[in-house]
Amino acid sequence: MASTLSAPEVYGPEEGEVLLIGWGSTWGPIREAVDTALKNEQQLSAIHLRHIHPMPDGIDNIIEKFNKSIVIEMNDEGLYGYGQLATLLRARYANPNIHSITKTDGLGYKIREIIAGIENITGQ
Repeated sequence: MASTLSAPEVYGPEEGEVLLIGWGSTWGPIREAVDTALKNEQQLSAIHLRHIHPMPDGIDNIIEKFNKSIVIEMNDEGLYGYGQLATLLRARYANPNIHSITKTDGLGYKIREIIAGIENITGQ
């Protein structure tokens, strides 16, 4: 069944430093964060997952083109310091360069929260 699902399209450059990964309600703020970064001549890209189980084929090929992938999720960090989707992706693709920015206050993400989280993870 996973082979019948298309891999998500990359919003922004096809490869680079940071890839944001989201699903559900995080897509709007993620897209705005990418737009803001690109206007400021900073490289940032994103994908939006529409299917979690089964996971579409090809996501690993997208993730491999970026130095860091950061999952933006409305979820708790959990036992290992990552949200549930980030933990799932790290386990599935055995990729330690997958990180997460999490939030549990029930409010939508603000662009500045995403940008601050990226800066915290990348050190830039």
